[in-house]
This record gives sequence, structure tokens and C-alpha cells, in this order.
Amino acid sequence: MNPTCLLSALTSVVLIMTSTVPAKASVIVTNITAPPATDVILQHIPSAPETGSIAFSWTNQYEIGQSFYVKQNISISAITLPFTTFQPGALNKEFTLTIYEAGSDTESPGTALSIASDTGYLPTSLSANTFLRFELASPVDLQPDKYYIVMLRSNETGTSVNFTIANTDPQAAHSYTWHNTASGGTYARYTNRGLTIYVEGAAVVPETSTLGLIVPILGAGILLRKRFLTKNRNTPLV
Repeated sequence: MNPTCLLSALTSVVLIMTSTVPAKASVIVTNITAPPATDVILQHIPSAPETGSIAFSWTNQYEIGQSFYVKQNISISAITLPFTTFQPGALNKEFTLTIYEAGSDTESPGTALSIASDTGYLPTSLSANTFLRFELASPVDLQPDKYYIVMLRSNETGTSVNFTIANTDPQAAHSYTWHNTASGGTYARYTNRGLTIYVEGAAVVPETSTLGLIVPILGAGILLRKRFLTKNRNTPLV
């Protein structure tokens, strides 16, 4: 092919590929009246009565979140948090949702590894004593026997949403509430409080396990075919 024609063709392909790249998706937030009924693969519900709440303020890049322990390979798609009350100034405010992988149940988000992060906006209207469901921009895979932290950070000045929290939480051996009151501040960990959190997703079969199943099956098929051909070759014609 003429070099000029080849360059023109490649340029066209690049332009087509560039024009079809989708814009970055954001976290989609919906106000629901009950916790998710299906696809909940992990949840943290403090054993103590949920009589308290903690304010998530839309000022000074305030952060709040919950850690949890994962026992199996999962892919998560949404996170739901119950809340009690809110102030109108929090409506339609921007936030960032970040998922961290921690080396232990006490490692803070400040030193943990960020594995997924995206922005979104609170709804333009809310009903008190309901739930906020945060649908992730794309599923996030989590590995077994590891600790993770989900954090919300306010990105603009506003007012607060009061998330449900238990005043005591005996089940918090691997699950803690973290918060940070200002950008560049120090993360604090509640040892006697816990947010209620519902994580939607599905179990994931590791790729190596899948290959471990497929390879023996293919091997057995090849062996049977070889035996069939050998038997037919040795059978005398009538």
C-alpha cells in the first residue's frame, strides 16, 4: 500500500477510536426507602440499637467512611448507607467516593492504597430516615482475606447529612468508622461506633481456578478422541 494511503487509513482509525471513547462516568446516587433486598454480598450492621447518628458535613473536605473485611473474591457495584436527617444545604452537593485497600484492620485511609475513586452529586431532594444508594461508575473487584475502606469526601461547601451510627459496636473487630474533619487532617478511628453499610455485588471465580477446571476437561477430550481414532485405525474393514 502507498505509504501516504496507509498513514491516512491509520489516522482515520485513530480518530474513530478517539471519538468513541465514552466520557468518565460518575457515582449515581438515589434516595431509597428501604435497604437493597437483592445482590447484597456484604453488610455491616452494628449489633447495638441504632439510636445515634454522625454528621457528614459538606465543609473543608470532610471525610467519613467504614472499613470491612472480605473473605472471598467479590465484585462490588453499589454501596448503601442509612441516614436520619439532613440539611437543605447538602442537596446536590459534590462528593468523592474512594475505596481503599488496607494492610490491616487498623490502617487508616491516609496510608492505605486507593484502588477506585470517582465523584458524584447528592440528589436534589431527600426524605429523612431513608437510605442513600451509591452506584459505582464501574464494578470494583475485591480480593479475599483483605481489609477495605469506603470513604466519602465533600468537595464543596454546604451543610450536613446525618448518617446512622451505633453508639456501641461489639462486632467491630474488623470494621471501623473513620473520619477526617479537614483537608490534610488526621484520620480518626471510632473503636466503639460503627456505620451501617450494605454492599451490593457478586462473587467472582478467580481466573486461575477457571483455567484449572477447563484444562483437565480439554485434556480428557483430546485423550478420548485419540483413543477413538486409534481404535478405528486398528479395526479391520469388513
